[in-house]
Amino acid sequence: MNVPCQFCGAKHWLAEKVEGSTSSPIFSHCCHRGKVILAPLPPPPLPIHSLLADQTAQARHFCRHIRQYNCSFAFTSFCSDHNDTNLNGHGPWMWKTGYQIYHSTGSLLPADGEQPSYVQLYFYNADDAINHCKRRNPNLRRELLDTIQQCLCHCNPFSRVFLNVRDILRQQCFGNLAIHIVANPEKDQHRYNPPTVHEIAVVIVGNDQQVNDGHDIILRPCDSGLQRISDLHSAYAPLHYVLLFPLGTPGWNPSLKLHTTAMKRMTQVQFYSYRHHLHDRDFPSIHMGGHLFQQYLCDIWVSSNHNRL
Repeated sequence: MNVPCQFCGAKHWLAEKVEGSTSSPIFSHCCHRGKVILAPLPPPPLPIHSLLADQTAQARHFCRHIRQYNCSFAFTSFCSDHNDTNLNGHGPWMWKTGYQIYHSTGSLLPADGEQPSYVQLYFYNADDAINHCKRRNPNLRRELLDTIQQCLCHCNPFSRVFLNVRDILRQQCFGNLAIHIVANPEKDQHRYNPPTVHEIAVVIVGNDQQVNDGHDIILRPCDSGLQRISDLHSAYAPLHYVLLFPLGTPGWNPSLKLHTTAMKRMTQVQFYSYRHHLHDRDFPSIHMGGHLFQQYLCDIWVSSNHNRL
């Protein structure tokens, strides 16, 4: 890919050009001829940057098991109707899924007798959380688990929200405490401004019904059952793909507009088409995620085509 889009600079093969644009190639699938403008993806923190880009034995181990490392720190679970197929050795390994992919999460604290998982690990001290991760994934390296945990606790806004709630619960037990992860972050995605804790979540103690508009993700200490996360929520991707979006970079949300005089709404397909193209100004962290990036692409493709937004 060596031909840049004249509007956004995304890299293309020449054969991808719009038919008839010979002397000055035009490409439409990346930014739809300048209608889609988004801020550059912020580069990952240095520890994760090194694990993605280096060629050391440790970095190669990380990339080979990146899906397991991601699941160890994800806030939500990944569920699908899938079938792992290897064609009996007669072709490349394939991961197949039906038209059902979704993310879900449970209560902030595990039920009596159950082992903590996903977001619940953030309510344990660092060593205990790593011990739980190591027991569930004995092939992962503890030093890498420690590195990733420290990095996310320092730079990921969702981690900091849950750690703050953990401190509140330790000081005083509030049975009706809740975390609201807001549907549309109060930020302009046309600018380079990673989300802050106050933009992505609200911690409520007491009667929380007044701030519930039906769209936020609401997490409570002792809810029963699993809550399904809407794939239209801006936190759908960063809550699960924490190693692709360690800074909590939000995904698509219905309030985004195209860069046109009419200011029409930016569709989900347009947003992710732009994000998934390579730009010189971006460190290609999500593209370097290997198997995790492939899972993410399948996840977003199913979501975008299912919603047709």
